[in-house]
Amino acid sequence: MRNDFNVVLANAPRECWLALTEDGTIVGRGETLKEAIEEAKKKAVDDPIVQWVPRTWMPVVYGWGDRV
Repeated sequence: MRNDFNVVLANAPRECWLALTEDGTIVGRGETLKEAIEEAKKKAVDDPIVQWVPRTWMPVVYGWGDRV
């Protein structure tokens, strides 16, 4: 079953880069993007989804002006 990314990110470490698999499993983290990706590659995940997690997590929906 796929994880809900909002739940994964809400419970994730703060102020760091995370590397995730498509099902939302955290496979890397780091102070830099490079560190997170390198940790993911050590776990045989060569193309992770990468996300910065801020100090305060809030799910946000961004609109595109009148295109929404």
